[in-house]
This record gives sequence, C-alpha cells and structure tokens, in this order.
Amino acid sequence: MIVLGSGVELPAHGESSACRRLLRDLPRVDWYGYVNIGVTGGQPDHAPAFIRAELKAWRRLGAKGVLLDCAGPSYGVAPPRLRWSVAAAHALSLHVLLNAFTPGVALRAGLTKGDAWLAENWAVSGGRSVPPTQETVPALALLKKRGIPIWMTATGAKAPVSESEIKPWILSTLARVGGAAMAVSGPNYSSTSNAVVPAPWIARIVRSARRT
Repeated sequence: MIVLGSGVELPAHGESSACRRLLRDLPRVDWYGYVNIGVTGGQPDHAPAFIRAELKAWRRLGAKGVLLDCAGPSYGVAPPRLRWSVAAAHALSLHVLLNAFTPGVALRAGLTKGDAWLAENWAVSGGRSVPPTQETVPALALLKKRGIPIWMTATGAKAPVSESEIKPWILSTLARVGGAAMAVSGPNYSSTSNAVVPAPWIARIVRSARRT
C-alpha cells in the first residue's frame, strides 16, 4: 500500500502524469490519495466542495482509497464534518484510511468494510518510546472486533540505516497495537531525507514476530 502526496491528483501538477503511469504499471499496489480535512492547528480548513473535488480527482487518477488526514477533534474536526468526509469518499467507491489520533473517533466515523484506521506513531515517534494511553485501549479492541483493520506507523530520529535499527520500533509497535499493516520511516515520515525503509526488512521482522 502506498499513499501519494497531496496535489499530484491534479492535472496541473508536474508529477500527475508520472503518477498516472505508476498506477497503470503497478496494478498490484493499493494506491491511496491524500486529503487533509483538518480545520485548526495550522490545517487548511478546506470547504466541503474542495474536499469533494479532491476526492473526485483521486478517483479519476485511479486511487483505491484516500488517507483522510488530521481528521480528529485535535484538529478541530467536528463529528458531522468527519462523517460527511467519510461518506463522500464512499460515494465515489473510495476506501478510507482515517488518521485521527484516538481510535474512539474512528469508531464513530462511519467506517465500513475495506476502510482502516491509522495508529500514527502510537509506540515509537522520532525514535522515542511513546507512553501508552490506557483510556484508549478498549476502543482499540472494539475496532478490531468490528473488523476494521489498523495500520501502524513508527518514525526514527534520523534516517534508518539498518534492519537491526528499525527492529525494536516494529516489535514495540506490534506489541502495543497489533495492527494489519506497518510503515516505518525516518523523521517527519522521511519528507526531509527521502530515505525509504525497504519493505522486505519490515516484512521479515513482522513475520518473525508473529511466528513467535
């Protein structure tokens, strides 16, 4: 699964044609677009018409789903705005990967089969351990009971250089969250370094952990 950056869905973007070729040439990849629905905390506060236009553009590009980012109350997103955004994606046959920090928000967002919730840096952030938040544990269990997959991320303080370096991040995240998909990167999701952790490293560590 790969999430593409905001803007490349628009024909005027310089990388739009390249992204279209990627989607065509790599059909076995689940491609997701990016839509920010945040209101406060420096987020864009897009009007519903703008959000709908972005969703349509991702659908035209051929994305399977969209990451709805900054989607919780910590970014000023009220429940009606969240539910509307999820429903608008569903109306275009797009799956939703919801990034709201607490799983309780995801439980009330209208997620359905094929959707997922993003546990963003729940165990490791910037190379540091994140203390567990006990009040969210019941909601995490209920998400799993409802069959909503959980995607996980972990970030380091610098660009990862070896498989052994990222192993404790992955093991810690699996132990805390136990989700269905995992992404690992350097600081700020590798936006400053462009260093990508090879997927086979992640897969080997996850497979080994689940066997034991």
